[in-house]
This record gives sequence, C-alpha cells and structure tokens, in this order.
Amino acid sequence: MQQTYAPGTWYTEWLMEETPEQARYTASLNLFFVDQEKNPFPDTFVFVPALRRSLRLASTARCSPVFGFDWSYDDAKTNGFNGSTSIYDGTFLGDRKILTLAHFNQDGAIYPGGYLMPLGFPKPSWGKWEARAHAVDDVHRIPSEAAGYCYSSRIIYADREHWNGDWVDLYDSNKKLWKSISYYNDAGDVPGLGSAWDGVASTAMDFQNSHKSVWCGFGNPWKRKPYLDNNAPKEYLDGVKYGSLGGLMMIMR
Repeated sequence: MQQTYAPGTWYTEWLMEETPEQARYTASLNLFFVDQEKNPFPDTFVFVPALRRSLRLASTARCSPVFGFDWSYDDAKTNGFNGSTSIYDGTFLGDRKILTLAHFNQDGAIYPGGYLMPLGFPKPSWGKWEARAHAVDDVHRIPSEAAGYCYSSRIIYADREHWNGDWVDLYDSNKKLWKSISYYNDAGDVPGLGSAWDGVASTAMDFQNSHKSVWCGFGNPWKRKPYLDNNAPKEYLDGVKYGSLGGLMMIMR
C-alpha cells in the first residue's frame, strides 16, 4: 500500500535520544525522495526540546554529528552509508576476506562488560569471529558535488551475503584517514523473515580528534533486538508520527 504521510519519499528515518535527561526528546527525521535527481539530498529536520519546535538542517549538515556522536548523518546506517545515490559514485576495489562477527551471543555483548575498554572492542563472549567474503568499494561524491564535503573517500567493506558494511574507513578532504567505523551486523532467524539481519552494534573511532563513540545496539541491558517488519508493535506503525514533519511536533505532548 502506498504511504501518504510523506509524499514523494521512498524511505523515512526517525531517531530520538532518550538519555541523558538533559538531551531527552531530541529527535531527527530524514526524508529520502524517490526523485533523487530533483532532490539529491535527504530533507533532515531536528526537533529541539528547548525550543519546542523543529529546525530544518542545510544540506551541508550531512557532515554534522548525529546527537553529538562520531557518526555523521551520512554514516549512521548498518550498511555503512546513509546518503542518497544521485550525487555519489562508487569504485569497486576488489574482493577480500576479512574477520568479522556475524552471529552473536546477545548475553555476551552487553555494555560495558562485554567490551574491552577503553578500546571498545568486543570480548570473546560475543561469539566466534569468521573470515567472510567482502566486496571493497570506494564511495565518493561526484566531482560537481565534492567541494566542501567532509569525506574524499568512504571505503566500505560489504559482506557479500548480507550486503551490510561491516567496516568503513573515512578519509578527509585532504585524503588523510579521519575515522574508522566498525558495524557489527548480526544475522539471525527472524520470525516471519527467516535468516536475516537481526541487529547491530558499532564503534566509531575519530583518529584526528582522539575520540570514540560506542553504540551498544542490541547489547543493551534490556536485551532488546530491533523489531523488524510486521513484528513491530502497532504503536510503532504510525507513519504520521514517525515518518512526517508533523510527527515531530507530537513529541512532548
């Protein structure tokens, strides 16, 4: 059934920060358009609790950090890239086998006990590492859109079975290594879907600023995994609330 709450879009993305308390209710909404030639950048809005209203971000905000973390708006995705396609190009660099985690013991991935700190690296309790086939691709802006963009290259190591980016190296505009981001994508038996993506944890390392963010994902104290497809509770199937600009104004009501 065609959705009507965000006309012209093929995908919407809603995020909200719940802790710490001083940042609670901060939310963002990304609208990705079907016609990417006409709308090459997603529309991004942020709800600011102190103002009780939302602000539309400029297209240059794709480089800004999401909620102050080390992932930019173009980084925050399990496949290693969250931009539109019309202003990017990709260069296939080759096939490699890399060590990665693909099947998790959720009890062993709890933060912080399941991590080697301060590195933020998974302990053996997560599960068995596997040498898996990956495609390596360099994703970059097309020349006409490259000026002023934060990254000159996004080297994505994509698992050839699930097509998620398990590792991404990001180079700044001077072609110097800036960040490396690990995306630990879990594959599991999802009710109604069979073997499929089942959750993610991530660590983003900013080498130039000596900073790191750890996203524990499904390794949370409540042991919750993502709700997928029709497995989501009905309260989350509200397209207007979670997929439209008007929905941002429902926050804090």
